[in-house]
Amino acid sequence: MIPCCNCFPLDKHDGRLQYVIPTQTLAEDAAIGNVKSANYHVASDAVTNDSGNVSSSSTRSSANYDERFKEKERLQSMVKDFATNVVLGQKCDVINKQRDDEFTIVQAQYILSRTLSEFTIEAADSDPVTVPMLQIRDIVKNVETTDLAKCGKAPSISKQLGSHFVGLVFDNEFGERKCYGLLLQTENERDKFFTCMKILRWAVTSKQRR
Repeated sequence: MIPCCNCFPLDKHDGRLQYVIPTQTLAEDAAIGNVKSANYHVASDAVTNDSGNVSSSSTRSSANYDERFKEKERLQSMVKDFATNVVLGQKCDVINKQRDDEFTIVQAQYILSRTLSEFTIEAADSDPVTVPMLQIRDIVKNVETTDLAKCGKAPSISKQLGSHFVGLVFDNEFGERKCYGLLLQTENERDKFFTCMKILRWAVTSKQRR
């Protein structure tokens, strides 16, 4: 993993690539397509040694500049690809909470509005549900932190939670903290969803504050 505070590195774990959440500034810039070399600063007063050659400190700064810029371009491309596909609709399963301790899995699809301001879930057994991005409080991978925590007791669901679950945490009209639980088709899709939705949420909320 590249040890810098403004990049978006990939971390290898058990042979798999796992996305690492970037800083908010980087996320906002990447989400709105604001990739500019000016966002990365390399000191112009490079340190030289007695012979007049540029020191290894300057070389490391240049390498970090290139790495950060490449990571930012990669991140922007990933978010753009995600948004392009999701506005067309993507298949998933939804964890349906019937009672306090009874849960089922329902086929569905999730869709982002073309303005990226609303997230909609269209489940097979119910009317579409739309949540404004501004009302989404968090995107999580751990179901234990949500009101769906008890779904882990259902064998058909529990075996999928570790690598397929992602939750959208929001406040409903009564001010209650709730979660829409999605089960995505692959772990890579889940990780990409988790990362890109975090970034898009940051971008939308940041724009609202301006």
